[in-house]
Amino acid sequence: MNNIIDPVLGSNEVMSCRLVGGFSIFVQVLVGTLGFSTLIIKRYFEQPRRSWLIWGFDVSKQMISGSIMHMCNLLVSALSGASTAENATNPCAWYVLNLTLDCTIGVAFIAGYLKLFEALAMRYKITGLESGHYGDPPSWRLWLRQASIFCLSMICMKLTVIVAVAVFPFLVAIGNAILVPVQMTHSPRFEIVFVMAIWPLVLNIFESW
Repeated sequence: MNNIIDPVLGSNEVMSCRLVGGFSIFVQVLVGTLGFSTLIIKRYFEQPRRSWLIWGFDVSKQMISGSIMHMCNLLVSALSGASTAENATNPCAWYVLNLTLDCTIGVAFIAGYLKLFEALAMRYKITGLESGHYGDPPSWRLWLRQASIFCLSMICMKLTVIVAVAVFPFLVAIGNAILVPVQMTHSPRFEIVFVMAIWPLVLNIFESW
């Protein structure tokens, strides 16, 4: 694990990669605020522009599913990167690994699970699952159905990724390799910024292509 002495906190305070801590929470709140502000700005350039209600329905699905995935990744990384007397691994490396897999092979898993659940819904005559269509007037019940299916698909994808890492442990090397240049800076705070802000941005650009 990347441990150094923080000159601000004093020689007795050892800093390491902490995914849940004062600075990391600050970075997460800042990234979330900037992301939400970007969505608001983007709405004003839409043609045609969605109503605030429809926009709220669409964005809330993204925010809820994104929050679930973020919490899952934090939990998995904290548990996988827990230090023991026999072993010590970097939680940030686990977070980067999970985020990378979520945004690459995880996309295919989500698409597959969505098709599966939509097929099951058609079989049992459950309607209103077409994303972005909430009826006229818009119905929160249709939003709830769509949000539930999407969140369920995300959770299934996350479980599949966890199983994949357990079955193919060599994947762990991906997270470590990504963080090697970052750890050369010997700055736990920059490592947090990279993990929580810079690398997610890189992955979002990759997905946009």
